[in-house]
Amino acid sequence: MGTAVTLTGSTTINASSGFLDGTGTRVFTASTFSPGNSQTITINGTSSDFVVIDVTGTGNSLNGALTLAGGITSDQVLINFIGVGGSVQGAANGATLDGTFLIPNEAVTLNSLTIDGHLFGGEAGQNFQFVSNAFINQPPVPVPAPPIDHGILAFMAVGGMLFGARLLGNRRNRHLQAA
Repeated sequence: MGTAVTLTGSTTINASSGFLDGTGTRVFTASTFSPGNSQTITINGTSSDFVVIDVTGTGNSLNGALTLAGGITSDQVLINFIGVGGSVQGAANGATLDGTFLIPNEAVTLNSLTIDGHLFGGEAGQNFQFVSNAFINQPPVPVPAPPIDHGILAFMAVGGMLFGARLLGNRRNRHLQAA
């Protein structure tokens, strides 16, 4: 269940127009995902939007581009091919597709394209071909900063003051011995 969209040719989808599910994700449904060569599908959303597009049919192609606008990232967009038994093919002439692509029940044959995001899929026993100038650029994984232990900071501050006092004391003693 989701807001119906057509994903053939060049089109723009506004995340805010999708069906809002219980998790806060905007859900869309498309019978096919087939941008042609030199065509672009654009998903417009903010950095707080999450979008899922369920593609129900088979025989899809990734021959065009998928771009993101407005602050939404490839980790926030899932193109979920839920068709069974078909294939997802693409030769996008160097186009870039931004997003996470889940293709668990279909054969995959892709070349001459770049996916900025993730690609999971390929039905067991089916071909999974990702060849000839096909690239995946996984988004960087942020490394969280370690938590600050204020007790250790206080200990280090006191230790630094004691060390400084010790240095000053040694300097004073050397000055008195020289006199």
